[in-house]
Amino acid sequence: MNFKVSVITPVYNAAEFLRKSVESAVNMDEVGEIILIEDGSTDNSLEICKALENEFTKVILYIHEEGKNKGAGASRNVGISKATFEFISFLDADDFYLENRFELSKKIFSEKPDADGIYEATGIFYYSNDAKQNYFDSKGKDKVLTTVKNEVHPDLFFDKYIQRKVGHFTTDAITLKREVFDKVGGFNTELRLHQDSELWYRIAFHCRLYAGNISNPVAVRGVHEKNRIVHSGSKSKFLLYESLFNYFKNKNIHSESLNFIIKKYVNFRSKEVKIVKNRKLNKLLTLILIVIETPMVLRKLISK
Repeated sequence: MNFKVSVITPVYNAAEFLRKSVESAVNMDEVGEIILIEDGSTDNSLEICKALENEFTKVILYIHEEGKNKGAGASRNVGISKATFEFISFLDADDFYLENRFELSKKIFSEKPDADGIYEATGIFYYSNDAKQNYFDSKGKDKVLTTVKNEVHPDLFFDKYIQRKVGHFTTDAITLKREVFDKVGGFNTELRLHQDSELWYRIAFHCRLYAGNISNPVAVRGVHEKNRIVHSGSKSKFLLYESLFNYFKNKNIHSESLNFIIKKYVNFRSKEVKIVKNRKLNKLLTLILIVIETPMVLRKLISK
């Protein structure tokens, strides 16, 4: 099998990280091209993009019309539309690949022709102590590895993944057949954050995903104070679960999975819509509002 990957990298104010990111991937035999999409940066990222394109034949630069900032999702969608190789992976401009990035995924794709995608593990690199403090989990523990913790059969993966029973992977650690996007579509540009998570849930529902290297990282996420996701809150998560609810409410999914989405939808909505000060009553009133707006929720809740 001629395994060649189009690596897609949205670039926004990543001047200090971009060269390291590109150089981590450009000399890999499996990488056929690195597509940079400059997303209206206000630093000198564009100049660095142009320099990298001139330096490496694999690097191809695209710029949004009039140099506008359209967000990571829209930028990745441009990259997907421009990709010329059979497989697609992503690499954020402040992250980097490790030498084993495609070692196991290449093998699995050759052995399992039904595989649509391979998910793997991502490590963490902190650019500062402040960034590290912002990225602790709810129990104050350091997040060393982002991964799906156990190998899951593709037929069972969607329900376990969307209910957060097996962990999760990052944008840098999934490799997909290009045809997946013809089936599922691209990133949801109406979401400013969590576009990647929303897409992975849709892909997990429609496609067959296999575990690659989930014990050791194949890529590293750079964490710093400028990371947009560090500043995410209940509103962005509410919008994520609202999008998931609207997408899956008419799909044939397990009731536990839909109820999980509803629970998250209600939880984050209650944090955004402060009807009354009493927390429990606020959640109850918010749930009533959602039931009025969406009869589908009422039917699912009654059937529990």
